[in-house]
Amino acid sequence: VPAIQADNEYALRSVLIGGETSRADARDESQQLDPFSQLYKQGDVISPPYPPLEMSMLPEHSDILGAIIDALAVNIDGQGHRMVAYPDVDEDSPDVQEEKARTEAFFDSCSSEGFTQLRMDKRRDQEPIGYAFFEVLRETFTSARARRQRKAQNRVELGLPAMRVEDDGDERHPWRFVHVPAYTVRLCALKDEDGEPVEAIEYRRLEGRWEKETVRRTFRKFVQILSENPSKKRYFREFGDPRGMDADTGKYYDSEDAVPQGKTRATELAYFRHKSGRTPYGISPFAGVMLNIAGTRKTQELNYSRLRNNMIPPLFLLISGGGLTKGSVQRMEEKLKEMKGLDRFSAIMLLEALAPKPKGKDLLEPSGPAGAVKIEVKEVAQSVPGDALFMKYTEANHKIIRARRRVPPILIGLAEDYSYATAFVSLKMFDEQVCDPERGSFDAWVNGQVLPRLGIHDWRFQSNGITTGQMAEVAKLIE
Repeated sequence: VPAIQADNEYALRSVLIGGETSRADARDESQQLDPFSQLYKQGDVISPPYPPLEMSMLPEHSDILGAIIDALAVNIDGQGHRMVAYPDVDEDSPDVQEEKARTEAFFDSCSSEGFTQLRMDKRRDQEPIGYAFFEVLRETFTSARARRQRKAQNRVELGLPAMRVEDDGDERHPWRFVHVPAYTVRLCALKDEDGEPVEAIEYRRLEGRWEKETVRRTFRKFVQILSENPSKKRYFREFGDPRGMDADTGKYYDSEDAVPQGKTRATELAYFRHKSGRTPYGISPFAGVMLNIAGTRKTQELNYSRLRNNMIPPLFLLISGGGLTKGSVQRMEEKLKEMKGLDRFSAIMLLEALAPKPKGKDLLEPSGPAGAVKIEVKEVAQSVPGDALFMKYTEANHKIIRARRRVPPILIGLAEDYSYATAFVSLKMFDEQVCDPERGSFDAWVNGQVLPRLGIHDWRFQSNGITTGQMAEVAKLIE
């Protein structure tokens, strides 16, 4: 703090040279309006418990969450799948082989980016936001008729009996799945006629075949609004809803055929979520550690600000018995701003100091020949922290965030404290307790909702997991 004694005989002036005292940059907060806000007020759309866009951005503001979600996507959904025959099915029979070929052809072509990649994209939505969507596209009525004719002809050529119509699944088969960004979609409220149960077809497996069963159930409606065009809404039906819908207004019709000409027929959405008992939306497993994510981010911003603004100067220039001339002060300020990089490593700076003037004069003005003036440079390295701040706090937060999904450190590049035995056991437990139940849930949806609609009776979908051999190879890498 600059200070000058009253008599000015032994003046002490502290001058901070070369340091910027501007405040730390404050991070901008989102000022955009929620395009769904009016629909919330009208009661047409259910407000999610957490803002989906901000939740989708959590991995962008965390140094560890992105790696955790990638590990989940790769190990749960990224290992591919295989078709497994049901028990008591003769896999070598022409009928069964023909069905397997149709099934494999479907999964090979049901997504332009590959079915495995589609599943990984779903996981990258479902983990931070809490829910995810596939858009389900069905074949045209013309394509459906042509498909049944080809199938009947193939069975004749193979010498197989004609297939019953009821064994062919839905009238219009699903043929394509498309990823829908979850943050752009909201759930509509079940009010008025939208909340009334309707008759729908469900599939139940009896004696080795999928049998159709008519049930009454309620279906959800979904609406999508893009921030680029907030005035445009797009409505979707829930997967399996037999009714038709106008995609622009969300109005239901008795069937798809009943949608008037000129109207855009709404497609279907398959809805996946981390279930919660208090909301029809899914809730992210990381909702409970958002403070840890935010706290870690703040410590990183603090460390960055400290390095950028250099709040503690590296040295003090102490002058006793006199003061620097104005020219020296100006020269120091200019040179210290320039002295960066190797080119200035051996540069020399000349300083001039003069004895103080009589009382009432400015110390920085020359006053004739210099007296006994002493200039001393003192480093203050001991006052500067040797490492980043809050490292233990950050490390503890990383462990808490990982614990939400029980991801082993070895899968996100943290293997310092691992041996072969501990790495193998942690990978095995992660696969059995986290990945395998998630795969089983998705497999149940494919086997109970997709394959019966394709008329697939002898084969079931099974996601691949991490094999014991793969776990051993990963564990050996850290030895």
